[in-house]
Amino acid sequence: MKKVTILSSLLLTITLSVSHAWSKDIVQDAQSLKGDNKAYIRADGLACYFCAYGLERFFRRSGKVAAYDMDMKKGVVEIIFIKGKPLMLVGELHQIVYDAGYTPRETTYELVGQLEKSEGKYLFHPDGTEQSFPFKSLSILTTDPKKLIGKTVTLKTKAEKYKENSMLLDPVSFTAKN
Repeated sequence: MKKVTILSSLLLTITLSVSHAWSKDIVQDAQSLKGDNKAYIRADGLACYFCAYGLERFFRRSGKVAAYDMDMKKGVVEIIFIKGKPLMLVGELHQIVYDAGYTPRETTYELVGQLEKSEGKYLFHPDGTEQSFPFKSLSILTTDPKKLIGKTVTLKTKAEKYKENSMLLDPVSFTAKN
């Protein structure tokens, strides 16, 4: 009887600790391959480590994800992209979450890169990628955007699908990197 009680207590402890967070490197040498660019996706239905495993299979197939963390209480997955690979666009992320059986909601990104101006429009170029993304608005900026061109900044932004192979950024904050 004592063994059953100890085993039950151990299983309960493991279940409680796993049920709120799950973190996993999904590529070999993930520590050296992790880039600075991340995405956060909130989805309905993420509640257990089986959910994490279901998403992991799709992340692994993408070839763009180094690691992920999942906060199951909040239903949010943090995705850490592989350095030097193109970012997974918001449409791709939503499709992965949907294919894994969950309902994607809000998607935000934390990107490190430079602001650039092309054909009269401001774009954000994340480091380690050849991608550039347009902005929905730059109204949150308290500094003239021209002063940020070519400087490395961290951009926290909401993202929406935009055209076929892009996404539209709606900045929440810019922080200059020293």
